Amino acid sequence: MRARRERRQVGAVDIGRAIVFSAVMVSCLTLALQGCFGVRKMGPLTRGVLASCAVASIVPHQGVQLGAALLAVSALLLTSRRLRVRIQS
Repeated sequence: MRARRERRQVGAVDIGRAIVFSAVMVSCLTLALQGCFGVRKMGPLTRGVLASCAVASIVPHQGVQLGAALLAVSALLLTSRRLRVRIQS
């Protein structure tokens, strides 16, 4: 006889988390495909990192999704800071 698996109810927190990670994934993929962040173009390394983060956030493991989201946000912050320095100088 096969053992029955219990089904876990999905709560509002799980739905909210899925929406946030989906938004991060779509944003990363859009920026990676367009190659522009604001007025300036992004380098190929940044675009590759964002595309990799978008693919990694598909994995249904919270640790992987969180790591991909944090890496994407830090890449975007570094890119925006680098572009701001270029524009001001």
